[in-house]
Amino acid sequence: PGALRLVDPVMGDGGALYAGFSAEFAGEMRALCRGADVITPNLTEAALLLDRPYAPGPHTQAELFSLCDALREECGAAVVLTGAQPDADSIGAAVLGRDGAFSLCLSPRLPFSMPGTGDVFASCLTAALLAGAPLPAAAQTAADFTRRAMARSAREGRDKRYGPCFEPELPWLAGRLAAL
Repeated sequence: PGALRLVDPVMGDGGALYAGFSAEFAGEMRALCRGADVITPNLTEAALLLDRPYAPGPHTQAELFSLCDALREECGAAVVLTGAQPDADSIGAAVLGRDGAFSLCLSPRLPFSMPGTGDVFASCLTAALLAGAPLPAAAQTAADFTRRAMARSAREGRDKRYGPCFEPELPWLAGRLAAL
């Protein structure tokens, strides 16, 4: 009781379920999300949770708000929709609190993607929330940290299949959390 309940409904990406997942699983994930305080679906997972067709971005701010609002209505949780792209140059999260406050938390888009960024984002978001940050500030911190880790991976020539190199960026995160 009283603990933060954050659910990252990992089910798919790019408009498709991950191998081994079913529509039945998506229904069970929807039930789990209904008990959360905060959910962090990507665009594919949002479509699955809402039983809607996937629509790749970019999306207008109004479209992102509408998707977040439908998720908030469905799950009763604050929504941090990852992979939000209002334009070709930015990516991050669309955030809708339980109170109805909406914001976009964006970082400059990198010209590549890699697995594991959702995990890094959700972990950082959780850390920032537990440090007392308001939801939009926590989401912006998570977006910035994830981008920094991805950029470091590219600079160091790491194979993208191994995910973002986040460990060297932890001092930056610690400083950011202390300043929130």
